[in-house]
Amino acid sequence: MELLAERGMAGLSHRSVAERAGVSAGMTSYFYGSLEELGRDAITRHYANRIADYRDLIVGLAGANATPEAMAIAAATLLTSSTEQLVLAHLEVYVNAARRPDLREILAPVLATLHELAVAAAAAVGIDDRDAFARAAIALIEGVELARLAQGIDGRPRIEDGLRVLAIGALAQQEDPAGWAARLDTTDP
Repeated sequence: MELLAERGMAGLSHRSVAERAGVSAGMTSYFYGSLEELGRDAITRHYANRIADYRDLIVGLAGANATPEAMAIAAATLLTSSTEQLVLAHLEVYVNAARRPDLREILAPVLATLHELAVAAAAAVGIDDRDAFARAAIALIEGVELARLAQGIDGRPRIEDGLRVLAIGALAQQEDPAGWAARLDTTDP
């Protein structure tokens, strides 16, 4: 994944992978018939570990109660623990998935599990519309991670603030739906 972050998908070669792994170039081509196959295997293994981590957290959140503040801090800590290199590799996979259906298939389980994790976090906070919260939270997180790379910022405070505001807004809306519906109505009376 480090090499993917450094060179991008187009910059991978059997030689560069072999050098990084400390083996002969012939070894990588012996075990992997193509660079696409080698890349898919590395990406699949990386995401399998992420999925396992997310599943452990989902189990830990079952039946938990948390404040929006505690949830935001825990999520931001988890989601910004990846190195910039890993975030870059992840976004490289995203971009290439637009052109490669095989990468979409690899991404689908990790994205589904991340969604499940966000749903579990919403449940712990007491949010009723968990699916909507999960979609918005993931969009916020991915956007901040992109800004982290593009601007060299520390994404943790932005993710904490964004998730806290998102959770508080969801809770406020569900506690007074009529009041919020009237407040958000954009039609002229």
